[in-house]
Amino acid sequence: MRDENSLLRERLAFLRDLYHDVLDDRRMLRGQIIGRRDSFGKMYAMTRELDEVQPQKLYRAAIRIMQDTLGGDSFGIYRIDNGGRFARLMAASPQTESLFSKSALLENYANVVIALDHGGLWVNRNLEQNLPMYAAGVHADGKLAVVIVLAKAQPDQMNLYFQNLFTIMCGLVESAMVRAFDYENVARHAMLVPGTEFLNTRAFLPKVLAANELKHDHMGDHLLLRVDDAWQDNGSRLMGAIRQTDEAGVLQDGNVYVLMNQAGKHELPIINKRLAQAGLHVTRVSGQEEDALLDEASEQVAAESHEGGTV
Repeated sequence: MRDENSLLRERLAFLRDLYHDVLDDRRMLRGQIIGRRDSFGKMYAMTRELDEVQPQKLYRAAIRIMQDTLGGDSFGIYRIDNGGRFARLMAASPQTESLFSKSALLENYANVVIALDHGGLWVNRNLEQNLPMYAAGVHADGKLAVVIVLAKAQPDQMNLYFQNLFTIMCGLVESAMVRAFDYENVARHAMLVPGTEFLNTRAFLPKVLAANELKHDHMGDHLLLRVDDAWQDNGSRLMGAIRQTDEAGVLQDGNVYVLMNQAGKHELPIINKRLAQAGLHVTRVSGQEEDALLDEASEQVAAESHEGGTV
């Protein structure tokens, strides 16, 4: 009887432990399900936020999403020019201007470019100076079009889990950007003032507004310049004197403006000299005047849209 009672107690203890283990597993699985549902919700929210057809807005959204999801605070997005020689900074995490050069010669980053062309991801495993810790490429029409970089990484981010997460996030951003580039390429002709390469007000205004949002969030800087005699040669002289990442367009006052992305007052003398060599004279639009122009242009576009909807 004593032996049988001891055996029963052992079985009871075993069943009790088994029961508690099942409860713990149930709680863990429930937490995973809830977490997965939350992850799906976050993924859906990110997809909605990246549902943009204007690249300038995508740069801002991408940096904000990647900071929130990955936990880094030193992200930068570069646009590659058509010649494949230079990368121009389009947006960067707030307060990290010193970490990113506004223009980079790609031949100086051959190892990074080769990694992006072959594997799609660069990881600075050797901790090389003056190179980002992570970089991922966005390819459009078979060419490297955009590079997303993380300049600094924490020790716990140098692992396979973070690499995979970074790759997934950049894949989401890549899909959105390729869609936006394709849309702009298809719709470009309809965005132009007839007979010129200047964007009309409806197309140019959102780009200036997006540049202002980047500036407000401390993710970028820009100059808005009014161009005299811009209509000469149907604007070909002006278009040949600005960078691929800059935009030229018309606002509601009928004047031609140039949006110089990621340029500030320190670059203004260089820009003035380059445009002067092309026979063009420009005037910098002050911040207060720019706000007034944008407000007036926004009201006009809204009124035209309302009238168009009521006809």
